[in-house]
Amino acid sequence: MICWLLETFREWRGFSLAAVKEYARTRQVSFSLSESHPAGAYRCQAIAYTRLNTLAITIYRAAGARLGEANSLLSLGALLLGALLKDPAQAMAQFEAAQQIFIEIGDRYNQGRNLLLFIAPRQV
Repeated sequence: MICWLLETFREWRGFSLAAVKEYARTRQVSFSLSESHPAGAYRCQAIAYTRLNTLAITIYRAAGARLGEANSLLSLGALLLGALLKDPAQAMAQFEAAQQIFIEIGDRYNQGRNLLLFIAPRQV
């Protein structure tokens, strides 16, 4: 995904490369932690993926790519909901923002998928 973003949005190239370097640095730290603290390594990876998703959301918004923005919001929500970051309120905000975009662009498949997999189970 990052390679596509770098090629598609050349004006964001410096910003994107900085994020990729940060991700690589975070991953390197996570690998060094994995020998003694496996949970710490996974948390570092989750934080790195969160940063990359946030970057993708920013770029998709700037480009007006609503579907990409919504899918990145879903991915970010799933990371926030995961066992390592555990922020269900923030995750639900991401799922609802993605849902609103799916409604606006008329993507009924992803509306249903988002409701079924992410929103409805948390409201029961």
